[in-house]
Amino acid sequence: MEISTETKAELIKGSALRFLLILPARLIDRANIQDAAQKMVDEAAAALLGAVGKSVETEQPSFLALNLDFKYAFIVFDLFFHDYCWESAHLITNNALPVHEMRWLRSGMVAVKRNKGLEGRVNADIARLHRCNGDDPAPFVEDRSPGADPVVYRNPRKL
Repeated sequence: MEISTETKAELIKGSALRFLLILPARLIDRANIQDAAQKMVDEAAAALLGAVGKSVETEQPSFLALNLDFKYAFIVFDLFFHDYCWESAHLITNNALPVHEMRWLRSGMVAVKRNKGLEGRVNADIARLHRCNGDDPAPFVEDRSPGADPVVYRNPRKL
């Protein structure tokens, strides 16, 4: 795993971080989408924390969202975000975390670096998912792959 110096420093400090894991959709078991994504989150968090001498025993990742399309799976999870407030998570100002991109490379390696260009979009998407899903708990799953049922928001928050 290739981890940028900035990402390592933030992990060592224990700063609240959001990760966007981008990987081929074929790596997600379509029969158990949420369980497969949770497994990826757990493995990614263990690798990140292990790279800086920390453990998932002391810091559990918070799996927030999965967006699955034909070619890619986009998984969002947080580490060290202890001030997360479910009641106000639909507000973009309460979701403004630095986003570090984890990209699955053809070699099987993962490259990790901060991506300031994605921060606004990823954080806004998480806020939108909180609004659209109302009081339903995370992780939020949007399967937009061919043959999947249409995405329906049954219980949006009242603004």
